[in-house]
Amino acid sequence: MKKALRYLLLVTLALCFSVPCFSRAEAASVALLPFINNVEDKEKHDAQDLGKVYYENAFAVLNSKPGFLVVEDDTLLNALEKNMVAGQMPTEAQMRRIAIDGNVDIVIAMEIDYFDVTIRRGGEDDMLQMNCEGWVTAYNKLTQKYYRRRVYDDNTISEALTSRWNWPQEEFGRQMRREIEKILSVKNKKFM
Repeated sequence: MKKALRYLLLVTLALCFSVPCFSRAEAASVALLPFINNVEDKEKHDAQDLGKVYYENAFAVLNSKPGFLVVEDDTLLNALEKNMVAGQMPTEAQMRRIAIDGNVDIVIAMEIDYFDVTIRRGGEDDMLQMNCEGWVTAYNKLTQKYYRRRVYDDNTISEALTSRWNWPQEEFGRQMRREIEKILSVKNKKFM
């Protein structure tokens, strides 16, 4: 009788610890397409590092949210070579093909067309103004939804406050985090 009770207790404990592990959902795979920088004079407007800022902030958002996994493998790279034109934002059909051929759930692409940082002199304080325009697109294979949004950021700050950090790139990074969070948000009615 003791052996039967021990065996029953062992089976019960095994089921109690293993059943919650089986009920976990699989992480959604995310592909970040190459950043497209169409800014005319990258050196003049401090736009040469925007791709690095984009990827840093995208990975920060994706790593902070459970249930998303960034994928970069040979299947995805082959799908990109086959379906994407270098230097151009992919269309909805191209993003759908990349998601299917690359075996990923969410595809995200970012393009910047205009980035300008100017100093406005006058008055009591000089102001630093940043203008940024571009597009962010995404395709979710799970919900069959396509998301395309114009990114526009026009901010001004006192130049004296920006002497110790790169404010335009930080502001651009903030904009990228907001866009990625909108794309990954389950509550977003437009996309997911």
